[in-house]
Amino acid sequence: MEKHFFAGTNSAVGFYSYFDHIINPNDADRIYILKGGPGVGKSSFMKKVASHFNKKGLFVEYIHCSTDYNSLDGVHIPDYRFMIVDGTAPHVIEPKLPCLVEEILDFGKYLNRDYLMDYRNRIIEVSQEKSMLYQSGYRYLNMAGKLLEEEVKTYSLLTNTKKRCIIKRRLISDIDEVISNFKPNDKAGKLRKMFSDSYTPNGYYSYIDSLCKNKEVWELISPNCKDIGDLLETIVASLTIRGFDIEGYYHPLLPDILQHIYIKELNLMLISKNEESQTSNKSYLLYEETDIRDLEDKKLELNKNKELFDSLTSEGMSKFKEAKDKHEILEKIYIKAMDFKKVDQLYEKIIADYD
Repeated sequence: MEKHFFAGTNSAVGFYSYFDHIINPNDADRIYILKGGPGVGKSSFMKKVASHFNKKGLFVEYIHCSTDYNSLDGVHIPDYRFMIVDGTAPHVIEPKLPCLVEEILDFGKYLNRDYLMDYRNRIIEVSQEKSMLYQSGYRYLNMAGKLLEEEVKTYSLLTNTKKRCIIKRRLISDIDEVISNFKPNDKAGKLRKMFSDSYTPNGYYSYIDSLCKNKEVWELISPNCKDIGDLLETIVASLTIRGFDIEGYYHPLLPDILQHIYIKELNLMLISKNEESQTSNKSYLLYEETDIRDLEDKKLELNKNKELFDSLTSEGMSKFKEAKDKHEILEKIYIKAMDFKKVDQLYEKIIADYD
């Protein structure tokens, strides 16, 4: 069994991280924090560890990298209270309980410094170009975020609020009916924050389909992401007080807005959608247009904004792709300076503790 998601995302406010929500050091037995430059094998190391535990039949959480969803930023083995995470920029992670729980594995120790010194100027030049491209990409996403916020305000004006309230009450009633057979927990539940989607150099990528697999799925349908997010926040607050643990999947562009939630004890996913599909168990249409005079003008404005939004996010991801190309140049340099035999020895040492 396995789960795939992002702990960080490229957003309208730059790189945004929820890594501190994935596992609390107070609840872990061992967390390895990987350090080292590009191309030193951090992602490959984590994939190898994940594969080992997966073959043993253990549940594995694959935490993917928003700068390359084929790479990993972390691996979590809940049954062993064990995690390995990439602690380098942009999601810099430092130990909170050093030695007791966390240990830094510095792959940089296995680099040939003399070899790298020959490429010093090239490394500096490419690193600066890479950083500038990412900052450019974030500026495009920032503008897209402003457009999305404008869209939210427009849809709020167009929404038939009376019908929306009726549907919201029905949703809350349906949830109450489902949880009526559960006894309240003595302890409050926890909200674990992460992302199912991200804007990446390879395009917009989502793990929501795999996250919904083998689960009850209820769709909340509205083009207004803020309206759905506020509703989900209300549901989360109510359920965590009653002791239910929640996984919250946040909007990749506006990362303080909830996009989907998973109620673990109920095996229930509540997911946001712009329009109704035929794949869910239940659907709740939270948006219906009200009858106002300037409806057609608003629709024209929304269509124009949507075109501009798509253009801005596409350009932002294009900048991320250029930055990834620069990163690959750095990887090629560092790979030739790396002693991977030492990394293999380190892998065998860590795995031996769990076999």
